[in-house]
Amino acid sequence: MADHVPDDSAGAQLAMLVAIKLLLTRYRGNPQAVQSLDIELEAMRANLLASAASDRKVVAFDTTAKSLREVVEPKGPTRL
Repeated sequence: MADHVPDDSAGAQLAMLVAIKLLLTRYRGNPQAVQSLDIELEAMRANLLASAASDRKVVAFDTTAKSLREVVEPKGPTRL
C-alpha cells in the first residue's frame, strides 16, 4: 500500500471541488438552493469546530465554503 502524501489528497480535493462547483452551477440564483447550501455548510462547520480540527482546517473549510456559495449566489450586474 502506498504511503499517504498530504499533497496528493489536496490535489484530489481540489478536483472534487471543481466537479461539485460544476454540478452546482445549475442552481445559481435559486433561493432555496442557496439557503440549503448555507444550512449544510454551517452544520459541517459546527461539526468541524466541535472536533479536534486545527485552525488551518477550519480556514480551509471556510475558503472552500465561500467558493461553493459563490457558485449558487445570483450573479450581480457585470461591469464593463
